[in-house]
Amino acid sequence: MRELQRRGVTRFEITSYLAHGVSTPKSPSIPERSTGDAEVVLINDDFTPMEFVVTVLREHFDLTLDAAVRIMLTIHSEGRAVCGRFAAGIAAEKVALVRAAARAEGHPLLCILE
Repeated sequence: MRELQRRGVTRFEITSYLAHGVSTPKSPSIPERSTGDAEVVLINDDFTPMEFVVTVLREHFDLTLDAAVRIMLTIHSEGRAVCGRFAAGIAAEKVALVRAAARAEGHPLLCILE
């Protein structure tokens, strides 16, 4: 761990690279047609606990426990799932909030806009 710190590499960057092939996920950007809707998608990885995904879904998408568990299981079994469809600006904000929450906990959970 000290060697990583000496080189300026974090645990988050390593797990993000192992999980998704990227060391630092790009910041979400608002799609060009900002008046339209965008889907918020969560991508599965082998490092983020299922319980954390359920918590994120409940806190940031206002889902019931049943709905959050159902989406988490879809993410786990299919590799990805749509968490919701929002106006582009709101969707980008949700992506940023999910990424910040995951990073704060040291999880490489990837959340993207489509």
